[in-house]
Amino acid sequence: MKGLCLAGILLAISINTSASSAIIRLSNGQLAPPGSNVNLIKKDWGRPMLNLRTEETCEFIEVRKKRYCSNRRYIWKKDDVYWMVQYSGTMVVKTRWTRFKNSFREKF
Repeated sequence: MKGLCLAGILLAISINTSASSAIIRLSNGQLAPPGSNVNLIKKDWGRPMLNLRTEETCEFIEVRKKRYCSNRRYIWKKDDVYWMVQYSGTMVVKTRWTRFKNSFREKF
């Protein structure tokens, strides 16, 4: 039974490390949560290394009290982590980070 529990915990950890959602913190300490302008991130981090078309991702943006969908994603590499920003127009819809390139096109 202990082996089964340990296997379950290890599986949960490995799934969680492939891609995790997070709010981006800029170098000046400001946050870039969903609903904020993606140009804040561009101004702080520079030009994204990739601009991808992905599967549609939808998220309810509390600030705007509306659900937004997007199939566009910017990707930046910071240290050994890839930050993925799903955006609609100039608005951040959802953010995630990963350490693996094969996660770039996965649906959030």
